[in-house]
Amino acid sequence: MEQRYAFSVVIAIFATLVGPSPESVAAPPPKGYPSATVVRIVFNPKLAISIPLRRGFYDADADAGFGWDKLWNKHNIWDANAFKALGASPTQTWRGRRVTLKTWAGKMSCGLFGCKVTKQVELNVGVAPYYQKSYTYTYKKKKHTVPIATNKSIYGVVTAFCVGTVRCPNWVTFSLTNPGQHNPYRVTPVSSPSGSGRTGLLRSPGSTKDEILVYSYQPLPATLDPDRAAIVARSGLPVSEIVRG
Repeated sequence: MEQRYAFSVVIAIFATLVGPSPESVAAPPPKGYPSATVVRIVFNPKLAISIPLRRGFYDADADAGFGWDKLWNKHNIWDANAFKALGASPTQTWRGRRVTLKTWAGKMSCGLFGCKVTKQVELNVGVAPYYQKSYTYTYKKKKHTVPIATNKSIYGVVTAFCVGTVRCPNWVTFSLTNPGQHNPYRVTPVSSPSGSGRTGLLRSPGSTKDEILVYSYQPLPATLDPDRAAIVARSGLPVSEIVRG
């Protein structure tokens, strides 16, 4: 069991390089697994706290876990850098002591007269902004306890997922880490005339009909005019900030 889990650990370390994991880990983590280790940390201005994304774990048989391992294995959020966008969201709802951060990822088809949103997906990030020592779950009448936080630091990210589906499409993570760039997950790829997804749209935002990926902290508008489309592509900022401005 430990060997199989260790193999998954090696793959997960290189998640940002090799893409999604081909399978989940159907086992509790072995003793000493670094579940409390902070993988990324993002300051959220509205909450006025730094939110850690911990390594966590994911046991597929029990459907139990938290943190980065759960995001990657269960929900196909395959680059931890996506949390830089997700963790800063000002769009929030509270339930008890926990808060949900909301972000929208989208596809835009761009042409001479601007961009039209063709697809958008809402992402929810569950955050526990308080200290919790460990995560306990029971599977087949056996109790397992996994460390969460040390030194009284806050728990952080419990989970993150695309609303309406268990596994996010591959393009969703790319939209969070490379906003304003061409969608590399199109069925028929489109090459940029300048050799760079973002720059090609930047210099002529709509001269060539194409699909770019974006994110927003509010539901995406149906369309963007050419000027705002160019700003989104050039800056990589969330669409909600451009529309608001």
